[in-house]
Amino acid sequence: MQQSKITEYLEAVSRQIRWKRAQAPVLEEIRNHIADQKQAFIWESLFSGLNNLSVYTLLNKSYSKYFGFLETEVEELLNYYGIDSQLEEVRSWYNGYIFGNTVVYNPWSVLQYTRNWKEGFS
Repeated sequence: MQQSKITEYLEAVSRQIRWKRAQAPVLEEIRNHIADQKQAFIWESLFSGLNNLSVYTLLNKSYSKYFGFLETEVEELLNYYGIDSQLEEVRSWYNGYIFGNTVVYNPWSVLQYTRNWKEGFS
């Protein structure tokens, strides 16, 4: 990688570090990391791959099934914990989120239910 690109990158990072006392050690750590990973940086560049992320929201119908548990996943989870007879109760409490055209379950609530169902958590 060209030294000028590394310098340019480190200057951009430096401007983002608000606590001035932290700038030197953080930049040194990044500089050392780049030196250690030089071959990967040469192949991929700082401005490709993971640096170019896309954001998908609840409004993206093609990804709507990834914003919660599908019913088949809830069934598998309840079966795993041996409480598949509780599907109707789980459905009545935690089903009902619709993203795009997909009905999903609240993952946090379903996992808490499976964890605490013996104590009457619902």
